[in-house]
Amino acid sequence: MSLRNIALALVILSLVAISFAKNKQELPDFVLQARTVFVVVDPDAADPARNPGENQQAVRAVEQALMKWGRFSFAADARTADLVISVQKGYSGAVSPTIGRSQDPPVVLNPGQGGVTIGGHQGTPPPLTDSSGMPQDTGPHPGTQIGLSADVLKVFQGGVDLPQEGSPAWRYDGKDSLSEPSVNAVTQFRKAIERSEKAKANKP
Repeated sequence: MSLRNIALALVILSLVAISFAKNKQELPDFVLQARTVFVVVDPDAADPARNPGENQQAVRAVEQALMKWGRFSFAADARTADLVISVQKGYSGAVSPTIGRSQDPPVVLNPGQGGVTIGGHQGTPPPLTDSSGMPQDTGPHPGTQIGLSADVLKVFQGGVDLPQEGSPAWRYDGKDSLSEPSVNAVTQFRKAIERSEKAKANKP
């Protein structure tokens, strides 16, 4: 096995271990008390060239799964959300051709009277990470991405500046875990909340 493959294997194992620990730990109060969410594509994600809309499809799948759960409503942006949830689709192989995403605001689900409407945000959304020093060309551009094949869902505290600059309160990595119909990442998030609420209720 080459040194590169060994290094990649060690990175994968460390991230899986971190994800497992995150899944089992008790969630902070701000997650348990949250009632509004804002779902975005992870700022580090790039769309696979074979399926340029895959990350946005994951956003919509997560939003639909959250709607079925019924615990949260959807905020207009990260500033008014209790939680910011980021998603990133995995890809096959150690290296995958990608197309860089534009920074246009995503399409979100907004509960409305008599049902649910789908529409884009108005104006420029607030930044979720510190992009100072990064290239300002936000148009699509080819590239490659190296990393895990698993889908990733991260949960951050909302209502703060640059919410995705800090460590996530909860993270789940799993192959096809952002795919419909099961959207397993949301199922695991639900279980994590239920475990934490039960543990908190059992405390003296």
